[in-house]
Amino acid sequence: MAFAKDRYAEALRLNAMAPSKERDDKLRAYVADLIDYDDYAIRCMGDKWPTIAPDKQVAFQKKFRELLELTYLKRFSDKSFKDDYKVDWDRVVKKKDSAIVSCFTQQKDVETEFELILHAVDNRWQIYDTLVDGASLAQTYQKKYAKKIDERGIDAILSDMQKEIDKLKKM
Repeated sequence: MAFAKDRYAEALRLNAMAPSKERDDKLRAYVADLIDYDDYAIRCMGDKWPTIAPDKQVAFQKKFRELLELTYLKRFSDKSFKDDYKVDWDRVVKKKDSAIVSCFTQQKDVETEFELILHAVDNRWQIYDTLVDGASLAQTYQKKYAKKIDERGIDAILSDMQKEIDKLKKM
């Protein structure tokens, strides 16, 4: 639990900095150490992953990472976590090289349960899935992407992702 609380405290410190490119770059670098973006992207594709050409896999991983980074930078950059959210750390369940960290956040009258699913990578813990009120983000993306691949193919997904990235960059 100390690991999660320490990491959260550092994220709070960075988020409290005045909004700037420097702050966003520091947040990105900090979060990059916390999230296993490549594994997360693979899990989001599920059984479709082996059917995708290697160059498209690399492109998907890159766009997936950029999309997550931009989405969450935009979502949280104008919020003060200290003032806008209350976090209650619940429990940590650890088994060999995997762990689940559970917490509840309170924003105004809305309580949300988060479970961070981690694995050990190069002697550090990294997130590879997040459950929000019991729903896996990786599985949610997996359903969305599986349907799109079947209907329109990987190139359409990459194109849609790029459009979303471009839109977020303009905000």
